[in-house]
Amino acid sequence: MAPDRSRLATVDARSGASPRLVDTCRREMVRRGLAMSSPVEQVSTCVADVLLAGTGTAPRPDVVAELVAHLVGWGPLQELFDRPEVEEIWWNDPSRIYYAVAGVTRLSNVLLTRADAEAMVQRAVSEAGRRLDNGRPYADADLPDGSRLHVVIPPITADHWAVNIRRYVVRPTGLEDLVAQRMLTTQAADLLARAVAADANVVVSGSTHSGKTTVLNALVASAPGRRVVTCEEVRELRLPVADWVALQTRDAGLEGTGAVRLRDLVRESLRMRPDRVVVGEVRGPEALDLLLSMNCGIPAAATVHANSAQDAIDRLIGLPLLAAPNIASDFVARTLGSCLDLVVHLAAASDTRRVAQIVTVAAGAGRPVVGTLFEDHGNGLVRGSTPEPASWVA
Repeated sequence: MAPDRSRLATVDARSGASPRLVDTCRREMVRRGLAMSSPVEQVSTCVADVLLAGTGTAPRPDVVAELVAHLVGWGPLQELFDRPEVEEIWWNDPSRIYYAVAGVTRLSNVLLTRADAEAMVQRAVSEAGRRLDNGRPYADADLPDGSRLHVVIPPITADHWAVNIRRYVVRPTGLEDLVAQRMLTTQAADLLARAVAADANVVVSGSTHSGKTTVLNALVASAPGRRVVTCEEVRELRLPVADWVALQTRDAGLEGTGAVRLRDLVRESLRMRPDRVVVGEVRGPEALDLLLSMNCGIPAAATVHANSAQDAIDRLIGLPLLAAPNIASDFVARTLGSCLDLVVHLAAASDTRRVAQIVTVAAGAGRPVVGTLFEDHGNGLVRGSTPEPASWVA
C-alpha cells in the first residue's frame, strides 16, 4: 500500500517542530550539555523552557513531545520506534520507508525529506563515536536504545543514503523461550543446555535474519554463573549474566589511527579471565583468533553466515587464511576439528525462524568429521544417529 502523501502533508503543515524552533532547542541542549543519549526527561525540560521563554505560556505536551522526537528521536519515524513489534526499519529513498514485523516486510506511510533523513542519521552516527564522510562512506553504530544502525552514502550508493536500523526487540533469554517460540524442541534444548554447561565450543550459523544472535544469546544465557566476555562490531547481545564484559570495535580517527579491530578484541579478551569468549559475528581474519582461543582451553561461541552446518565449517576453515599468507588450510582444518564441538544451523522462511540442524564436529583425517544430532527435514527436528559426547551426558 502506497503512503498517504496528502494526509502526511497536512500533518507536516500543522507541525509545531519548525526547523528554526528545532535549531533553537538544539542549541539550548548543547549549552546545557545534553545529547541524543541524555534522559528524555532532561531534554523535555529543556524544550519546555525554550517554548515558555518564547511564548510566555506553558507549552502543550504534544508540542514538547514532537520537538523531543526531532531532537533525540527520529522525528516522523518515532512512531515506528515506539512500536515494540517492529524489528527493522530501512530506506533506500526517504520517501519510501520500509519496516519489518515478524520477518514480514511492510511499507509505512511515513515520509522524510532528504535533509531531515540525513541530519538524523549523521547525528546518530556522531553520537555513537563513528565516522561517516567521503573518506568512510559507510558506518555501523549502536543507538541509545540498543538498536543497530547501518548506513551507506553516495558515491557508494547511486543517489540517496541507504539506511538500515536493526531494532533491539525483546529477545528470548533462555532455551526454554526458543522452545516456546517453536524454534527447537524440548529434547534439542536439553541437549544444547548440557553441551553449554560442559563448556562446549559452539558456532551458530544461518542466513541474514535467521535468528543467529537470538539463539547465541539464549545459548550463552543457559549457563549462568560464568564470566563472559563478548566481542562485537556493534553491541547486539543482551545477556542476563552478572559477570559480563561487552567489548566493541572502534573506527580509525581522521588521522587514520586509533582503530580497534575485532581481532584485537578477541586477543584482549583472553587476558580478562573469561569463562567463555563470545564473538558476535565472524566474517574475517578474527576467525583465526577465535580458533586459537578455543585451542588454548577457553570455551568460545560465535555466529557465522552460512547455508548449512557443513558450509559453516568450510567457512571457518577458509576465513582464518585471511589473517596471514603463511596460514596453512591443513593446520586450520585439523585445529578446527579438534576444538569446535557443535554447530547449530538456523533456517528462515518468510515468517518463521527455526533450528534446522545440530551437528557435532570431531577431528578426522585432514578435515573435520560431522555427526548429525538433530535435523529438520520439513516436519520438525528429528534425533539423528550420532550419540552425544559422554561429557555432555547429565
